[in-house]
Amino acid sequence: MITSIFQAPMSFLETTSSSQILDRSSTDQATVDTDTSYRVAGLVFALIELISVIAVLSHVNYLETAKELARMVGTQKAPILHHFSESVTGAVTFRYFSQEEELYTTSVNLINDFLCIALFNSRTMEWLCVRINFLFILEFFAVLVILVSTPG
Repeated sequence: MITSIFQAPMSFLETTSSSQILDRSSTDQATVDTDTSYRVAGLVFALIELISVIAVLSHVNYLETAKELARMVGTQKAPILHHFSESVTGAVTFRYFSQEEELYTTSVNLINDFLCIALFNSRTMEWLCVRINFLFILEFFAVLVILVSTPG
């Protein structure tokens, strides 16, 4: 607005009183001051709501996934223990019938299945840790911004 006034032709400045120019400038500036702060506050609140919704949905999704993975880890661990106890009990029989390779293959397959689920479980925990660390860093950043922006 100031640029427009400075670049206005002389006829505009001669026909318009300075009080009208000041009144218009102060009204426009007041509108900008009040409206901008409300719009920025609305934007911040909308972003906080969006982040909250995403956090809640992620948390619900994580809980369901973590419960299912914990159940799967338990169900995959039981056959390994059962197979190991049967292998120890029947070691003589396995050796007599030369079934060591089949015993080894079965053990490796059971352990591989268990480790796949355990890997998913550990990755899920890692996902949660990264998200929690991000939230702590975000909170720390917000506190720092508030501390730096406040006078005194």
